[in-house]
Amino acid sequence: MPVAENALRLILIGPPGSGKGTQALQLCGRYNIGHVSTGDILRRNTQKGTSLGKHAEEFLQAGDLVPDPLIFDMLEDLYNRAGGEQQGFVLDGFPRSESQARALSDFLEGRSQSIHKVLLLQLDDDVIVGRLIHRRTCPKCGRSYHLQASPPQQAGVCDSDGSTLVWRPDDHEEVIRNRLDTYHQQTQPVAAYYAQKGVLSSIDASSPISTITERITRLVDPLVSSV
Repeated sequence: MPVAENALRLILIGPPGSGKGTQALQLCGRYNIGHVSTGDILRRNTQKGTSLGKHAEEFLQAGDLVPDPLIFDMLEDLYNRAGGEQQGFVLDGFPRSESQARALSDFLEGRSQSIHKVLLLQLDDDVIVGRLIHRRTCPKCGRSYHLQASPPQQAGVCDSDGSTLVWRPDDHEEVIRNRLDTYHQQTQPVAAYYAQKGVLSSIDASSPISTITERITRLVDPLVSSV
């Protein structure tokens, strides 16, 4: 049954560097839904030195998945940040394991809700490494740049706020390769879980951003009520 556009509940999954964050922002703008990135929340907690951040930091720097107990502690916060009962949402970077997917389903079912569509972005590992080793990030506003494809106007400086760009530890090749190994071993079963539920769609993420967005909206638009 079609739903109101601002009540859509979506998930974006895929390997690091596949463009989840970019496409999540497109979805939020088109359907007026909230956006939550678990990676951003974990990094924010790490920067602030919270208990969650201190526990998560060693896993993030090594490119490993943050253990489920820490993620489950975030679930209520994730839900509320995404809009909770009042607004639909797109989850970017969660769930990252089948156990997290099952926990999310139980959490939503307790609120008489479910996920409408899971979008799997697929991209070759070598392409991902090429993307991420050239990525630089603004520590203040979170904006990302690619030194070859979309460099800042002034080398090493954010266009938006003038902050010095950083090369995140998890964007170094050794860590990227480890993150990809972890993804293939633990996160891909999430796709099988949602495929069984009949809500999974796969998208080739090697195309231009606008083409990927168009493919995604063709999948999501039919879910939205015209009323």
